Amino acid sequence: MTFGEASGRPFETILSGPVAGARAVADLARELDLRHAIAADVGGTSFDTCLIDDGRPPVLYQGEVVGLPIQTPWIDVRSIGAGGGSIAYVDSGGLLRVGPQSAGADPGPACYARGGEHATVTDAALALGMIPAAQIAGDVPLVLELAERALGRLAEPLGLGSVTEVACGVIRIVAAQMADAIRSVTIERGRDPREATLVAFGGAGPLFGTVLADELGVSTVVVPPYAGNFSAVGLLGADLARSVSRTRVTRLSADGLTEAGAVAEQLFGELDARGSGEPGRSVREVHMDIRFVGQEHTLTVPVPAPGGAVEGDPEPVAERFLDEYERTFGSILDEELEIVCVRALATTPLEYDPVPPSAPGRNGDGASGYETVQAWSFTGGELVAFAVIDRSHLAPGATVDGPAIVREQTTTTYVDRGFRAMVHRSGALMIGRGGDA
Repeated sequence: MTFGEASGRPFETILSGPVAGARAVADLARELDLRHAIAADVGGTSFDTCLIDDGRPPVLYQGEVVGLPIQTPWIDVRSIGAGGGSIAYVDSGGLLRVGPQSAGADPGPACYARGGEHATVTDAALALGMIPAAQIAGDVPLVLELAERALGRLAEPLGLGSVTEVACGVIRIVAAQMADAIRSVTIERGRDPREATLVAFGGAGPLFGTVLADELGVSTVVVPPYAGNFSAVGLLGADLARSVSRTRVTRLSADGLTEAGAVAEQLFGELDARGSGEPGRSVREVHMDIRFVGQEHTLTVPVPAPGGAVEGDPEPVAERFLDEYERTFGSILDEELEIVCVRALATTPLEYDPVPPSAPGRNGDGASGYETVQAWSFTGGELVAFAVIDRSHLAPGATVDGPAIVREQTTTTYVDRGFRAMVHRSGALMIGRGGDA
């Protein structure tokens, strides 16, 4: 949106950070030809997820913010309080819990040596060897002793005999919470998460990629270039998108589409009158909210409208609605269809791609010659030797068999035993099942 539109409608910027990540995943899905992709963005305080179908993030037109209704276009991104800084604690019933409280950036996890005393997800990952004990971005130290001390305080009330058991519990609990959030954006829309590709990004997303793959039964995980800053990449590549809608209840018929087409023409005139964007360069689309007669809720579907002019044949529109309805709800009704709302959308693409290509690696032979560390394998249930590899050393076509840890400046990719990573020509890490079992 323009600065003027943001000033007049600031509520439309809500969730813009997570939405930027979803936009980046949509672009990546088109580049890699991923029909169904799940955005898995793990930061310091939250986990944000979204289902991308056919390279398009899902757009909703109503929602809630702290219980207040909002009727405006927004991307369906779900967020929960589960991130690297989420605090682990023992509840009144003696059970281990993780989040939504967070240690934040200051003081941060105990291992940051900034005065934090609460055990966090980052402390658990460090104690398990998933993150090598070294400085991370911003010259923040990771002190293993402090992480183990914080986790150790939870061992006795939980009746556990070691820090490793506590740390494993923390990672498994937070992964289960993330998996539940992913199921909420897939199963609710009639999608089986096992049929999708998981795109893991954010500061801690690649750390959980293979753990979530096991939790969900997903076969492929993608870690994009610039994974730690991937939401910023999506923000830089966002197009100018404007929309306006009008309620018009009419039967889905040739006459009804003619009436709806006239409404769409008026709506595009309103968009042009706003004076934002370049009407001559805009890509125009028409979406309609449609339902069975007698129902309250609708589904929004795109309709054939080249150049913004709605075509008069109702059959393609009805087929698209029925396919979407059956996929979402598992059946269809023997009732007539009606249009409830007409939506005009105009998207002005950017003239350039501001994202530089990822630098080619300097070594194409995988993990040979690199150091190893002892880290916990969730697929093996034991401590094993993980190869530690610098991502910048991996050229396109290189393969890395798990167990391995691929490090870069702003994130760490954990490749568990039984998984294999391959560097795509785009620089993305494609992680699938294979490698050393």
